[in-house]
Amino acid sequence: MKTYKIISLLFISLFSIQSNTIGQNNSEDDDGIWTGTVTFLEKQTGKEIIISEWRMDAKISNNITAVIHSFTFKSTNGTTSDCKTEDKGELEVDIDYETGKYSIKVPMPGCYGKTISNGSTSDFSKTDETAIMINDQPLKDPNILEGILTEKTGGGDNENGTTTTYKWRLERKNKINIPVSQNNNKAKSSNTGTPKKETWTGTVTWIKTSGGIGKLVNDNNGHQEVHQYDNYFAYHTKADFINSKGTVSRADSSRKWEKDSLFYSNPNIYTTTESTEKIIRNGTGEFNLEVEFSEDKKTYWISFFGPICTEYYSFERNDQILGHSKDSSAKEDGGIQITLPAGFAGYPLGINPNLLIGKFEEIIPANPDDPTHAEIITRAKWELKKVK
Repeated sequence: MKTYKIISLLFISLFSIQSNTIGQNNSEDDDGIWTGTVTFLEKQTGKEIIISEWRMDAKISNNITAVIHSFTFKSTNGTTSDCKTEDKGELEVDIDYETGKYSIKVPMPGCYGKTISNGSTSDFSKTDETAIMINDQPLKDPNILEGILTEKTGGGDNENGTTTTYKWRLERKNKINIPVSQNNNKAKSSNTGTPKKETWTGTVTWIKTSGGIGKLVNDNNGHQEVHQYDNYFAYHTKADFINSKGTVSRADSSRKWEKDSLFYSNPNIYTTTESTEKIIRNGTGEFNLEVEFSEDKKTYWISFFGPICTEYYSFERNDQILGHSKDSSAKEDGGIQITLPAGFAGYPLGINPNLLIGKFEEIIPANPDDPTHAEIITRAKWELKKVK
């Protein structure tokens, strides 16, 4: 019997379960035909980590999933690991109307790529077979399944930290009319006396930028070769919330420009190659704001997701020998998640608990191997007022 290594909900470790655990004895009539998205994101931070992101993204149409499994890692010592795999599959949903709970499973392919460390390249993989698992969630609407779950572990001055987030929204195509209030008495009574969830109104802005100009000069048998670089990126996200529901707008752009002047001993000439690579992303979507307080109510975090949008890529090269060439493409880019502050201490709550006002800044030093010596700067600010 086929088994999966599963990402367990709100646990970091993987464990094996039988692939038919969810959805046994299910049919499309019972558990629906669904369209929407399901995502998993695990971020790690630490003194020696520049970036560490493990993603699983699924776009679902009529229970058929288009999935992307990816991993990106880069450390301060120059070690990198990357992989990305795309595939198709089938969504599995299990709804228990008696208990008023549901579970979701999205099978994922293994992710295979390369690791570069100390100048050598080796194979890299992120598990053999994986899946996004979301278990035992309360059923509020039999035609819409949605939610966000986040776990933070570790962190501190000298410790690595991990933030794991699940987000999903599925809408039933073959809608049914089963009021949630008709679930058993236990399910109904469990909601009795539940305090009203706080809602917030205000704005959040987030900007991540990097840019620099560099030049390398090499000697080739007494002839000077010059390599020039002019690179930048700017990612902008703005969110406007009313009662914790709002519009999130995303505008990203990046450019990499290079020009190489090379010497050839035969036929004893200089030649230049100039290339430009551009990426543009723009999108807007409706998303919910999540506010989480520490147990002592002295600090807090805010988080929300950004829209999935089309990524437009273009590349152009002018070479004195090979001539002119260009290429372009478009693909769907996965949505982003923004958590502020991007750390594990949280942001201190001010004197007025009904106002959340803050700023965040993070500067990642330039990679020593980057000829442009470009820092990565993230800045954010927010102002939110609790709606009573």
